[in-house]
Amino acid sequence: MTEPTSSDNTFQLVVRWTARLSSVLIIGVFLLMFLGEGFEPAKVKPIEWVMLLFGPFGLILGMIIGWWKEGLGGAITILCFLAALSVGGYSGSGAAYFLVCAAPGFLFLLSWFLSRSAQSKAVPASEEPPPQPPDSETT
Repeated sequence: MTEPTSSDNTFQLVVRWTARLSSVLIIGVFLLMFLGEGFEPAKVKPIEWVMLLFGPFGLILGMIIGWWKEGLGGAITILCFLAALSVGGYSGSGAAYFLVCAAPGFLFLLSWFLSRSAQSKAVPASEEPPPQPPDSETT
């Protein structure tokens, strides 16, 4: 039976908790922006609603889901990041800002991938083939 090494487990845990803690930081920054600036829905234009849906709201939703379902949460975060870039027409520093905000999504996907590969490496003892007796013809 092959077991994942402790360094594999440690690296996966570091990636998982880095994703989680950075998602809390990003969500906190978004909330401070909305609370500090004041959010007046009546003044928001229709295209801005679409940008808000894919931008902060979609990123926040993906990061919250990532705490329980890393693969799904990371995928939602990255898809919302790409949609916000395409709808908002961001480039340069705007795109870099969104990339930093979407970084926890990439980390959630990396953590999900590492946990899946660790699970596929570990073969339960019940699935290992039984030992074969030595051939009597060769002795």
